[in-house]
Amino acid sequence: MNDTPTTLKAVIDDALALHPDDAPAAVRRLEDGFALLPAAPEQAELFVRSLEHVLLGHRDDAAAYATALDRLAPAVAGQAAAELAVARGRLAITLLSDPVAAKASSLPAAETVRAHYNAALALTRRSAWPRVQALVQQAGDLAEHSGEPAAQKALAALTNNIAGDLRYYFGAAHRADAGRVHTMLDAAQRARAAWERAGGWMEVERADYQLALCHAVAGQGTQAVAHAQACLQRCEANGADAYERFFAQEALARAHCSADQPGEARRTRDRMAQLLAEVQDKDAHAFAADTLAALDKEFALA
Repeated sequence: MNDTPTTLKAVIDDALALHPDDAPAAVRRLEDGFALLPAAPEQAELFVRSLEHVLLGHRDDAAAYATALDRLAPAVAGQAAAELAVARGRLAITLLSDPVAAKASSLPAAETVRAHYNAALALTRRSAWPRVQALVQQAGDLAEHSGEPAAQKALAALTNNIAGDLRYYFGAAHRADAGRVHTMLDAAQRARAAWERAGGWMEVERADYQLALCHAVAGQGTQAVAHAQACLQRCEANGADAYERFFAQEALARAHCSADQPGEARRTRDRMAQLLAEVQDKDAHAFAADTLAALDKEFALA
């Protein structure tokens, strides 16, 4: 437990910052939130979602999440958004063992689609690739049959986040894991298709960014370069700002590295540095600077 006086929002922010690299620490931080919940009912829905993502999605601990939901249910009674999040969480737990339960769900289509996310993510921790793919396919079918833009957006977020998670934890040895590679790339492709139906140019551009990086880590340099170029072209066609173009160039630099094109990678890296100087927002500049430093460290491009 953390003895420092704090707020529920601070607890959630701390846990979400910790969870990619230290999920057990994130779980311990979220435990502090139960005592703070009565004073911050407006954060209840976010708290439920954070517990779901860490306990179920990252820890693959359905029992712990079910216990958390039982603890939360009385505290969020009468709060519509939080009650909906609890119901969605219970469906996510059920989907781990009974995928067809979604067909009987009384939740709105977008919420039923969202319930698939952390269930599918939990299955990635087991490398249960056919089951992950089946849940993603089912979520896609639900979104399509609903005809609702909100369900398409939920599908786009679901598939983008699965692709991004698999990419974040992807190592060189994983290139030999055909199921992992297929699941990651399929999710990224589905995200792009969903954003084409339900998003704007920036969502599609960022989906190409995701595809470029996923192909790059998978060692598929030619495909990575093609998606990175599409990302950059869409930025240029729509007058994107320096920050957006910086990350399009990052995708291209990583793609060139994957394609064993060091000269092009260095030239692209230098364009990133030029764009960085144009980013005025302090926080955005700091994040972009860290991205450039990480690229230089990883590939020795500076």
